[in-house]
Amino acid sequence: MPGRRHRQQPRLRGRRRTAAHRGRRRSPGGPEKAAAHVGVRKVRRADPEFVLQATGQEVGGVAPVGHPAPLRTLVDTALADHDRVWAGGGVPHAMFRTTFAELLALTGGEAVAVGA
Repeated sequence: MPGRRHRQQPRLRGRRRTAAHRGRRRSPGGPEKAAAHVGVRKVRRADPEFVLQATGQEVGGVAPVGHPAPLRTLVDTALADHDRVWAGGGVPHAMFRTTFAELLALTGGEAVAVGA
């Protein structure tokens, strides 16, 4: 699916954040850019248990909405290059089609250049 987007739950000093970015073309400097944007030194990918606790959803289909508590969301501006973006549907192997603008509106996310 062109323009596919994947989610990961970076942990920032114990605070939960989520990032929406292009999956196959992640930039090597992406985590550093995300960390700089939120004002921390480092981010790392959360493990599946942390993702389940933070989102109520299992890795493999985490949706951008429907979490037990609000999560600060960073949306890679590279997704704006695509007419459609595929987001997790809340269960493994389920996706829904949206747009960059809709993804920002749905999540209340912040557009951040974390990709190449």
